[in-house]
Parts: sequence; structure tokens; C-alpha cells
Amino acid sequence: MLFYLTLKNLEIGRLRWQNDIWTWVYSEAFKSQTYIKPLVTFPTINKVYEAETLWPFFSSRIPSANQPYVQDVIDRKKIDITNAAAMLKEFGHRTIANPFALQIAGQA
Repeated sequence: MLFYLTLKNLEIGRLRWQNDIWTWVYSEAFKSQTYIKPLVTFPTINKVYEAETLWPFFSSRIPSANQPYVQDVIDRKKIDITNAAAMLKEFGHRTIANPFALQIAGQA
């Protein structure tokens, strides 16, 4: 599963979940600009970051399944709450924690 992190019209980078590994890379567009600083979690713009667990920068976008609305969506769409990629896909587009948008590849 592939996600794009954007700020307004600028693609900041790509988050991928594949073979039980999360990968984060900055986009070429981000690397060529100078007005937005790298994310604190990912300070080196030319590095490919990999982890077995989702970084807090992204996992904070997943709401608690204890919220009635969230539980309703989980039940209706039969989402596995232990699947961070599925939860991020459903609930991670926006957060009050930062101004970035997260979109799954192929969806507007």
C-alpha cells in the first residue's frame, strides 16, 4: 500500500507498507525546494527510512477504536484494527496534529 504525504500542492514524500515493512522517502519535489524543513522524525532527506512498526508521526493519525463513530466505520467496513495500513487508509487523511494531508496512491 502506498501513501503520499502532501502540503498544499507539494508532495512531501511517500510512505509504503509492503512485506511487513514501512518505508518513508522524500519526493524529488520536496528535495528541490528550500522553504519547508524536513520532518523531525525523518531529518535526512536523501535517506530511505525503514521500520517494522509505523512511526508515531503517522500512527497519531489513527483514532482510537473506542470512539463510537470510529467503531461504526470499523464494523461497517470490516476493518481489522490491528492492521495499521488499513486503519491509516481509512482514517489518516487529516489530523489536527499537523497541516499535512495523507492520501493513498490512486485516490484523490
